[in-house]
Amino acid sequence: MSAAAANAFIVSYRDLVTTGRWDAPFHGLVQQHKEAIKSLEAGMSKADALAVANEIFEALPSHFRQVIAPLTRSQQRGSPNKESLLSALREYPYVALAVFRSLDEQVSAHFENEMADLVSKRLRLRENTQRANDAIKGKSR
Repeated sequence: MSAAAANAFIVSYRDLVTTGRWDAPFHGLVQQHKEAIKSLEAGMSKADALAVANEIFEALPSHFRQVIAPLTRSQQRGSPNKESLLSALREYPYVALAVFRSLDEQVSAHFENEMADLVSKRLRLRENTQRANDAIKGKSR
């Protein structure tokens, strides 16, 4: 089976009409997370899903926020801006939350790398500050 065939999906006419969306990326994202979306709909109120998805969105680095770009309705070129993404999140909180859930390992790895970089920078700063302190002490003798 080719990669294209493995990623292919069928959208029913009912889904097209129900969602009012005719764009394949939207339906592909929904199809990819269909089971998680159903579970979230059964387990959370829309208000709770919106609150949690919004909190996650605000904590995410901007490049991770772009994964919900297919949910936007804007016709702008390039990556949707923050307001377009938030508008999509408000319209489709369960989908956004399901997508964000799927990124957990990637986001964790990203923050682990950022923390390691910060620790390394802090240690270099401390070493260089100590070198400066040692130089000052050496001249004051």
